[in-house]
Amino acid sequence: MAALFQFENYLEQLKKEVEGFPDDQSLWAIHEGISNSPGNLALHIAGNLQHFLGAILGKSGYVRQRVGV
Repeated sequence: MAALFQFENYLEQLKKEVEGFPDDQSLWAIHEGISNSPGNLALHIAGNLQHFLGAILGKSGYVRQRVGV
């Protein structure tokens, strides 16, 4: 149960961070010295969760389609 609470807490924190951006353009902006935008990081986290929770734990048949891989 503690792991589920922690997972839900992290997911809520991520949601608040994404919602904290004033607009979509700033979410996808890349700043000097940082190679990925916050939006790209959130996209990677979502893909990882869909793969792990859906395909691995839930055996949903989800196949992660990654561009350029």
